[in-house]
Amino acid sequence: MPIPGIVASSVVTAVCTNVLQEPFNNFTDAPWNPTVGPATISASGRTGTACQCTGTIARAEYNLNNSGSANATVTVGFAWRTNTTSTTARRICELWSDSNSIENIRLVYNGTTARSFSVVRAPSTTLGTTATGLVPVNTWAYIELQVYLHDTAGTVILKVDGTERLNLTGQDTRTSTVGTVVDSLRLTTAVSGHTNLWDDLYLSAGSGCTFQGDHTIT
Repeated sequence: MPIPGIVASSVVTAVCTNVLQEPFNNFTDAPWNPTVGPATISASGRTGTACQCTGTIARAEYNLNNSGSANATVTVGFAWRTNTTSTTARRICELWSDSNSIENIRLVYNGTTARSFSVVRAPSTTLGTTATGLVPVNTWAYIELQVYLHDTAGTVILKVDGTERLNLTGQDTRTSTVGTVVDSLRLTTAVSGHTNLWDDLYLSAGSGCTFQGDHTIT
């Protein structure tokens, strides 16, 4: 029974949905779209096989709407390696919204000279860049990215091998006022001649999600 004179307040509980644990044994156990480019399954994974993208258009897309998990806050982690020695920046992953039609945030590796990472609001606004000298070519690193979409209060946290490298608050993380939730994850390179590999990927959605850290997914 309520206590007289006390007004019950509503409590908002932060929730988290574990959307995906992906070993990249194939593209059929989860609803990936690897047909553009296309992305392929490579035998050169960190712990078995891996997703591989080479060149300007190859990409693998995961649609969060398929599981009803589109959310303003997403957290993604994956083992990542680039095979191409070049100073050219290349994309690693992108977060899209509005039924996969609006790119909001991309994570970029700034080449094998800088060996740093940048978080960019599409198409070209750099929100933050890590220190240099982080990940050499042909070296696996575990990358974790958490993004909250908002026009003025957006947040971005980037971890590399368990160490926080960026923590950005009060950001405009939305490219358009149309898309309010992330509904698609893209793995890509978007640079001619470059190859990226991903393995042991997790994806979660919701404001209550925490980083899961480096772990093997089978």
